[in-house]
Amino acid sequence: MSGLPIPEPPATPCVIPDPQVARPNGNGYLKLRANGKYAHRAAYEDAYGPIPKGLVIDHLCRNTQCANPEHLEAVTQRVNALRGTSPSAHSARRETCRKGHPFSMRANGSRYCLVCDLERRVRAGETSGEGAWAERTHCVRGHAFDEANTYLRPKPDGSGFHRSCRACKRDWNRAHRAAQAGRIA
Repeated sequence: MSGLPIPEPPATPCVIPDPQVARPNGNGYLKLRANGKYAHRAAYEDAYGPIPKGLVIDHLCRNTQCANPEHLEAVTQRVNALRGTSPSAHSARRETCRKGHPFSMRANGSRYCLVCDLERRVRAGETSGEGAWAERTHCVRGHAFDEANTYLRPKPDGSGFHRSCRACKRDWNRAHRAAQAGRIA
């Protein structure tokens, strides 16, 4: 998220429409013929043409009452939100958790810290699943389930973790790559 540049405020002054035509949300509102328009949208369209479909107008000056076309830019709703100053915008721009670990992405697009989540689940005793498999100290090939050789993978339903052997996975990857190289050659 840090790749998103937060624009510098423009040097020109803001243009504030007459406060008598302001909406409760602070945006100026113009009544043009039968159709009403927000002042900033009308100013953008007068200066640059129609607003492209799927884009919204971002106030580069961060003043939502401003209708100066130099202070307006058409961007996606996501970019507009990420450029904001709200707590959720600050949080969305972060790339690490509070402890400095990088975020991982869930299938639904939400972010979480895998390291902190694993630590929390280890403390809660949820890491090894249930039943006889949870009691095993070694994998089926005899490798120890110790900290260095155990990989904890979150279950798809979020109910816990699957424990797997790193040594077995490494052996499988080597055999798979060798088989692939044999097919290609």
